[in-house]
Amino acid sequence: MKNLNYSPLKGFNSFSKVFSISKKFRSEQLLIGICYKPTDILVRGKSPDQNKIYVGISVPKKYFKKAVIRNRIKRLIKESFRAYIKDANKIDELSKVQIITINWYGRSVTKVKDIKLNDVRTPIFKMLDKILHINEINNTEVVNSEVINTLDNSK
Repeated sequence: MKNLNYSPLKGFNSFSKVFSISKKFRSEQLLIGICYKPTDILVRGKSPDQNKIYVGISVPKKYFKKAVIRNRIKRLIKESFRAYIKDANKIDELSKVQIITINWYGRSVTKVKDIKLNDVRTPIFKMLDKILHINEINNTEVVNSEVINTLDNSK
């Protein structure tokens, strides 16, 4: 069984570059940007390791004022992604991905206990399933683009 490794995507320049050239998918609560292999983006000043998926997580201060809440949402997103990549059925599709950015724009939360793991996990699983399913249907070579696809309307 093939195992996927992932590392955090860090640094303003890396995020900016990924955000500008990634293929973006938007839902009510998420904006996910994906760069497929091979990519020319430098991660920590080096070319990215082809055996890893780099994951960048962003929770905007504009919508979530308290750092405690932003950090909890980030932890829940990390745990959701970790659970998602453990699923053996998704390894082949995810092995084509080099970098994923996940931006959370969910409902406004004022207390840390107001947001639970399932509040984050369910939208992430649904969104990633749709993205990987769309790319599986296309069966063409995927090229990074700046097109934003809205997945909410396609059911």
